[in-house]
Amino acid sequence: MELYLLSIQLKSEIKTISQKVNKIFPDISFEEYIVIPELDNLIMLRFRNNDLNSLDKSQLAMREVKIRDIVSPNFLANFIGEDYSYFGLKIHDLRKTLIKCDIELKDIKNETVPNYYPKLQEDISKIQKVYGDNIDIWEMQVHDNKVDVLYFSNNTPSNQINSGDLEFTPVKHDESYKGIIKAELHAIKENKPLLEILLRYQDKSIS
Repeated sequence: MELYLLSIQLKSEIKTISQKVNKIFPDISFEEYIVIPELDNLIMLRFRNNDLNSLDKSQLAMREVKIRDIVSPNFLANFIGEDYSYFGLKIHDLRKTLIKCDIELKDIKNETVPNYYPKLQEDISKIQKVYGDNIDIWEMQVHDNKVDVLYFSNNTPSNQINSGDLEFTPVKHDESYKGIIKAELHAIKENKPLLEILLRYQDKSIS
């Protein structure tokens, strides 16, 4: 199946942007990109800090905001979960934090419709034809030429369903996915790092 998600055109654009980031921050490596249908198919670029031991939280914050500025307006950016957990984000209880974000943060609308929106919408249609028109896609993660389609499922089977270059991973449907979207957009609006927003809504009793 030919997907724009895996096209040379899109990969070249992402490579160019990640190289710009790497020139400024040589200790950062690009990890993957994620399509978020709920945000008009905006692509999230995810990076890893290879020098966490020499960073403090303020340096990480500065990096994230700067990288977000570099990749905008057609892309979003943040770091992998391990980087955030190093500075206090409790990944094992992230769902609870995101639910709180969904409840307490106001609805913030995305103001950018990326130029690649129509092509990714075609991708979603193609994927739905493979799996079924009723698949409710949360996000599509692209790493090492594989597309992991995260979709909502009430049954949540324990095993992934594979179809060629596509892997379908069921996730339980709840409002946490809205929480991460709101947190990301809130961080952009306040010009703050995502980590700061998530820590703000993390249960202080969590150990």
